[in-house]
Amino acid sequence: MSELRTNRIVPRDGMVAGAAGGIIQLVSITKTDPFNTQSTSYTDVTGLSATINIQSASSKVFVLITACGNTNGSKGYGQIVRGSTPIAIGNADGSKIRATFDMNNAGSGNRGQSYVAQTLDAPGVTGNVTYKLQVRHENGSGDVFINRIADTNDSAVNGRYSSTITLMEICA
Repeated sequence: MSELRTNRIVPRDGMVAGAAGGIIQLVSITKTDPFNTQSTSYTDVTGLSATINIQSASSKVFVLITACGNTNGSKGYGQIVRGSTPIAIGNADGSKIRATFDMNNAGSGNRGQSYVAQTLDAPGVTGNVTYKLQVRHENGSGDVFINRIADTNDSAVNGRYSSTITLMEICA
């Protein structure tokens, strides 16, 4: 049995000077069960985290998170987190909530919304690095829902969803 191992694949004509961008590895996790929280502090979305073993400190990590759900009682917020550090969030500005994306109240309990968050991160380390999605409610007067909606009726218009986090190590 033959085995081929490589840390990098370069086009047959080579890469032009200063070029980068080859994908070294890809990790993807899909969450299919529902999650909800009333927390007004950012909370990990259980099961929506992934760990990548970075091969080179000069690599970048492309993070892509897709989720679906809604909020009730008011709006919510989502953020990408590396380890315990929020990344790809807005600048501080008074008492405004820093987030990667806003989760507007769907206006109706049976309307789901899709949320997409992505960033190209440069962690500058090797070894295992974990990325995850955290969400929070604006004021605790309702819930933030992932992979489900607020309406719990058994109806053909009410959906159940899946969410995915995909990590790609990119050579730099």
